[in-house]
Amino acid sequence: KEGVALLFSLHFSNDLKFLKKTLKLPKETEKKSNYFGGSALFQKRMYESIIKKFFFKNIRSKDAFFAYAESIAQSILSKGRELLNQSLLVLEAYHETRTTIYALETTHNTNRSVLQFLKGLRAELSKLVPDTFVDLYDADRIIHLERYMKALEIRAQRAVVDFEKDLAKSHDIQVFTESLNQLLKGLSPTTSKEKKAAIEAYFWQIEEYKVSVFAQELKTSVPVSRKRLREQLREIERMA
Repeated sequence: KEGVALLFSLHFSNDLKFLKKTLKLPKETEKKSNYFGGSALFQKRMYESIIKKFFFKNIRSKDAFFAYAESIAQSILSKGRELLNQSLLVLEAYHETRTTIYALETTHNTNRSVLQFLKGLRAELSKLVPDTFVDLYDADRIIHLERYMKALEIRAQRAVVDFEKDLAKSHDIQVFTESLNQLLKGLSPTTSKEKKAAIEAYFWQIEEYKVSVFAQELKTSVPVSRKRLREQLREIERMA
C-alpha cells in the first residue's frame, strides 16, 4: 500500500501542491494548534491523513490504478478543504474548553477536590481529541467532536457550582467507562472486525450519553440511554 501511495503521489504531484496550500491554517488559528504540536506539524498531519485515506490502496494492476485515479481526481482538494474546515472547528472548541478549565482551576486553586476533578476532565479531553485525531477519526466522526467538547466544558462550569450533583450524575458514566476499558483490555489479534467496530461504536455512544447527562441542551445525534448502553454492552460481550 505504501508503494501504491507513492505512485499516486507522483501521479497527483500538481494536485498535492495545491492541497498543501489548501491545508494552511489561518493566522488567527495557528496559536490554537499549539495543543497539537504547532501549525507546521498539524498541517503535516492533515496532509498525511488525506494521502493515507486516498492513496493507501491494495491495487495490483495498471488499469485498476488509472481507473481509481480518475475516480478520485475531483475529490482530493474538496476533501482537503472539508478536513481543514472541520479541523478549524475542533481547534477552536478545544481551545475554548481548555481555556475554560484553566480559568476554573485558577479561580478554585485552593480546592483540592475541584482541582483533581478538573485535572480528570483535561485528561478526558486529551483522550477524546488526541494529537492524531485528523488521522484517527473519519470526517463523519470529527463533526461531532465540537459538541462533545462543549458538553465537557458545560460540565466543568456546572460541577464547580454543585460538585455533589456532578458526582451523582457521573456514577453511570463511570460504570460504562469501566466496562469499555475492560473491553479494550480484552482485545487481541483474534478479535473479530465486527467486535472491534462494536466497541468503537460503544465508545461513541458513551460520549453521546455524557451529552445527555451533563449538557442536555446540546442534544444527542442519536437516541441514547442507560438501557441502550447496557444492551449494547451485552451484545458486544457475546461477540467473538
